[in-house]
Amino acid sequence: MVTQYFIPGLIGGVETHVYELSVRLASRGHKVKVFTSTMGANNFMYTHPMTTEYNRIEVHYESDLFPTFHGLRIPKLHDVDVIHIHNYTRPLYYTTLLARRLKTKSAKLVVTTHGGLLGVRYIPTVLAKTLTFHDRLFAKRSLNNADKVIALCNFEKEFLVKNIGVLPQKIETIPNGVTIPPIFKEESQGYLKNLYGKEYLLTIARVDKVKNLDHVIKVLPELHGIHYVIAGQDFGELGKLFALAKHIGVENRVHYVGVVRGKNKYTLISNSLAFVLPSSFEMQPISLLEAMAWSKPVVASAVGGVPEIILHGINGFLYEHGDLRSLKKYLLNLIDDEQLRTKLGKKGREYILQRHDWNHVAKRIEELYEKTVFK
Repeated sequence: MVTQYFIPGLIGGVETHVYELSVRLASRGHKVKVFTSTMGANNFMYTHPMTTEYNRIEVHYESDLFPTFHGLRIPKLHDVDVIHIHNYTRPLYYTTLLARRLKTKSAKLVVTTHGGLLGVRYIPTVLAKTLTFHDRLFAKRSLNNADKVIALCNFEKEFLVKNIGVLPQKIETIPNGVTIPPIFKEESQGYLKNLYGKEYLLTIARVDKVKNLDHVIKVLPELHGIHYVIAGQDFGELGKLFALAKHIGVENRVHYVGVVRGKNKYTLISNSLAFVLPSSFEMQPISLLEAMAWSKPVVASAVGGVPEIILHGINGFLYEHGDLRSLKKYLLNLIDDEQLRTKLGKKGREYILQRHDWNHVAKRIEELYEKTVFK
C-alpha cells in the first residue's frame, strides 16, 4: 500500500480506508506493507524514517514524499505481488511512480484515486489550478499505465473516462467500506462528558473550506436550541467557525471535540440526533457511511458521489449545496419528528449492510488483486 499519509499522523477518509483494508488483508493471511511519509497533519512528524507495525501491518515511514516513492525501488519490494497506490492528489508524485514501474516487472499496479482528481477543482487556489492543469497533461497516461484503477462510485468512474481519458476496461468500481457496529447507546465519558444530556447534530470531517461547516452554524439560531458538534482535524478553519458562532449568538451551542477514534467516535455518533455534511465536494465520505451504519438519519449536500449513497427521503435528505433554506428545512424535519429519524436511520443501515460492509469490500479488492496477478 502506498499512501501520502497514514496513522497516527493523519486520520481522514483515505487513511482509514488504507488501514481497514490492510488489516483485513493481513487477517486473510497476506503480508501487507504500507509506505507513507513521516509528515502528518497539525505538524505531526516522526523525526526520522522508521519502520513499525500496526495489527500485523508493516508500516514504512519515509522522510518526505519523494523518498516514500524512492523507497519503493529498493530491495524491500522484491517479494511484492501488488502495489496499491491510494489518493491521486500529487500528480507528479504518482506519475513518476507509475512511469518507472518501479523496476519490479512482476508486481502489478493498482490505483484507487479516492476522488483526488476531482477534489482539487473545488478549492479556489493557485495550487489547485496548477494541479488541475497537470492532471490534464499527465493523469491519462499514468493511470492507463496501471493494471487496474479503482473508482469508489459511478460518478468517479464516469469522470475518469470522460474527463481524464482512462480506458473503461481499466476501471473497477468498488465502494468504500465501513465496519458495521452493533447498535448501542452509551453515556458520554471523559472529554465528551460535557455533551451529556444535550441534543446535537454531528459532523465528523476535516475542518477545512471544502466542508462548509459554517453553513450549519448559520442556520443554528433557528433550530430550537439544538447543539452542533464538530469532530475532526482542524485545517485552519476552526477559529473562523467559532468567530461566526459568537457573532450570531450561538457560541455556547457549537462544540469542537477534535479527532475522535474508536469508542469515543461511536458514542458520539450513537448519541447524536442526526449527521450533517454540507460540503462543496465529497466522493464517498466514510464518516457519512459510518453514521448510516449506526442507524442515524443524514442530511448532506448533493455533490460528487453522495447522491449514490443517499436516496432522498428514503434513507436521508439531499439538498443543493449552499441552499441554506433547504438545509434548515430538512434539519428541522428530523429534529421535530422522532419517527422520521428512526425510519430514515433504519433504511440507511440496511443500505450500508448491503453495499459497504468492510468484510465484503475487502474480499472484492482481494479478488481484484488475484484476477490482476494471475490473468
